[in-house]
Amino acid sequence: MSSPVKASWLGDEWREFRTYPRMEKAYQRLDKGDYAGARQWLEEAYNIDPRQRKATLALAEVCSRQQDAQCLSRLGKDWLHRAPNDGMGYLLQAWSAYLSHDDARVLQLAPEALTRSGLTPLARTKVADVWMNAAIRQGSVTQIQKTLAQIAQYRIVLPHALLAQVEAVLQSAKSNPTFSAKLLPSAMSSIAATIKPKKSPHVVQRDLPTPSSALQAVVLFPYAELPAAQREAQISAEFSALIATHQYVELQRKLAQLRQANLWTPALGELVSNLLQGKNCPLLVKVTPVSDLPSQTTERSQMAAAYCSRENYQRAAAYFAAANQLSQRKGHASVQALQGEGEALLAMGETERGMQRLDQRLQLEMDETQARALAKLALQHLDLAVSADVAAHYPDYFPAGELALQAARKAKQDGDSAAADTAYQQALAANSSGLLWYEYAGFLQQLQRHEQQGAALAQAAQLAPNNPQILAEYGFWLKGQGKVEQALGLFRAALAQDANRKELNPEIAQLEMALGKTELAIADLRLSIDHQAEIQTRWGLDAAAMQTQLFGWQRNVQTLEDRWHWSLSSQVRLNQGPDARLLSSPVQFAQYGGALNAEVAYQLDPLLDIARPTTVFARTDASLQDQSVRLLNHHANFGVGVRQRLLTDYVLMGSAEWIYRQGAPYTQDVMLRLSGSHSINTDWQPAKSQWTSVTVYGDAAGLIRANSYYLTALAEVGEHYRLADAGKTTLMPYINSMVAMNTDNEQHATVSRFDIGVGLALVSWLGGDPWRAPDLQQRIALEVRQAIGGNSDDRFSVLFHWSISH
Repeated sequence: MSSPVKASWLGDEWREFRTYPRMEKAYQRLDKGDYAGARQWLEEAYNIDPRQRKATLALAEVCSRQQDAQCLSRLGKDWLHRAPNDGMGYLLQAWSAYLSHDDARVLQLAPEALTRSGLTPLARTKVADVWMNAAIRQGSVTQIQKTLAQIAQYRIVLPHALLAQVEAVLQSAKSNPTFSAKLLPSAMSSIAATIKPKKSPHVVQRDLPTPSSALQAVVLFPYAELPAAQREAQISAEFSALIATHQYVELQRKLAQLRQANLWTPALGELVSNLLQGKNCPLLVKVTPVSDLPSQTTERSQMAAAYCSRENYQRAAAYFAAANQLSQRKGHASVQALQGEGEALLAMGETERGMQRLDQRLQLEMDETQARALAKLALQHLDLAVSADVAAHYPDYFPAGELALQAARKAKQDGDSAAADTAYQQALAANSSGLLWYEYAGFLQQLQRHEQQGAALAQAAQLAPNNPQILAEYGFWLKGQGKVEQALGLFRAALAQDANRKELNPEIAQLEMALGKTELAIADLRLSIDHQAEIQTRWGLDAAAMQTQLFGWQRNVQTLEDRWHWSLSSQVRLNQGPDARLLSSPVQFAQYGGALNAEVAYQLDPLLDIARPTTVFARTDASLQDQSVRLLNHHANFGVGVRQRLLTDYVLMGSAEWIYRQGAPYTQDVMLRLSGSHSINTDWQPAKSQWTSVTVYGDAAGLIRANSYYLTALAEVGEHYRLADAGKTTLMPYINSMVAMNTDNEQHATVSRFDIGVGLALVSWLGGDPWRAPDLQQRIALEVRQAIGGNSDDRFSVLFHWSISH
């Protein structure tokens, strides 16, 4: 075997492997009458292997059941493009033409299909079926005779039911003056030639009855010789009796005899349908094929079969469509048939076609309930062209402003902001509701038109004062605008309307803090902590993010409740400093020797707001001997003062302090001080095992009587490593750099220093409970500093730090 042949064989096998399960699933759907579901699987199989005849024919059959002529036309064009000399393409084109009622094209294409190779016996039978039905539909006895003769030449077995229809047409032609007596025998010989089936060596089959036996059956039928009116009366009476006594097997036998004797009429079919409806729907459907030919059925028969097919939407739609076609042949459309077909199409997922039928039904006969239902459906499917027609035909049945609203939503989805804005305003002009203003506010937020967004939210809140979502959203907007009291009122109103919205408690607490309502803020923070699980669900936070949020609430409770603050710190110089000693500095960060510091402070009610607290404090600084914790005589500071935080971002502080120190030129002095700091991640991080902390500090202090100053700047970066099983404790290596200068000496000479330090610190956070964060922070550090600039004699130092603060 050559490589290309092998590759082709493998490819065919692979495609067969892929299409087989899809075909099986399609057949399962077909067994249940689910044509839409079967078509999805058949389309997949066809796309995998378009050359497979079995899949193509099955898909074509489903498209035919769905009355989808375009599908058949597409399949035919694809096949003709791939294999122009194959009969399959012409079969599919003929089939499409038949569904489109283009019988002349069917009569042209069918012979083209049968003269070409490649058709399976099933496909050849389908060609003949379509060809014969097109000839019958044309109603020309001559054309029927010609078609029968041509089909007989190809030795194709026509379905017996189709032959019976042919015989019925030929029989009825006897009453036509132009009927030729030679027609029937020639037709019968053609039929006889086509209905002799091949016998299988494995399966014993009965020969189908020949037309001659059918003619004999006419003679044998009990009422064959009676006049037409009397015969139909007798048959009607007998069939009525059989149905009344539920003798359905005998009824089917009689019906078969009647068809074989060419005595079947559409009127008898309607009688059977009327009698079977409500008694035996499966049998009614079985004996009533879908047809729109007046020579075969009536509108009433098709409608009865349609009502009996309510659970099979595909079949019901076909019956209703046939009933409407029959009605239109009489010069008018059927309201009931259009209604039934439309509802069946909707049920099977054919939304656009279903809406078209219902639109046609309403144009024939207006029904307010149906019009409102169709308008509602159009609003749900504005992307369909038929929805625009519905809106144009029945504008009064759409809710006020609803069309404009849906147009606005579609324009927004399409990215056309200008069109969406115009449509929203039209909708609001027609129906100004709180929910619509709220939706419009959300659209304005997307466009970053924040001022207009606020106005829209105000309108929404005014029109819907009991809607907690609208109230809360307006509250968030006001909060963003700095309108704290108004935002707080809206948050409280929203929570009053919906007590389950616990996520508003933290927002309320934050605003109460900003307004200095400490006790209320503490209560709402504690309430937030109690309902943390509900808030986490509403916010959609993961466990780590919620842990961080919870710690923030606990820290706020601790800060608000504790007005007293104190700190103790010490610094021990571990190496020997220079002989020339400087006076102890009143500024902690300017010290390079040993020192002991203590401070106690009390936070007053804020003069401005809670974000800018006012604090009174008292502190003392004492110098230590090098390499010792012994106090250095005559080197101590004592001070009291008032701090006022000036900026709300907790960066800048101003203070005035009274200083008392022995050994200085002025024992008592007043120090004016401005300092600022900014810290990142210096507090405990509950959800992290490692984090970076940064501190930036600046200080400027001036002594009034001594006429001297201190300037200090410090930057420190450290990396915290959480210690397992050690509570809230981290090990932090760090690096820092400091610039300091002062003129606090008798000569008012400037003493400066620029250095770099590295250290290792153990940091612990102690205390706290379920509602409070730890209120003690301890830091123990060993640090080495090297001066790299300035005129200070102290160039290198090794320092031990310890501090605890509350």
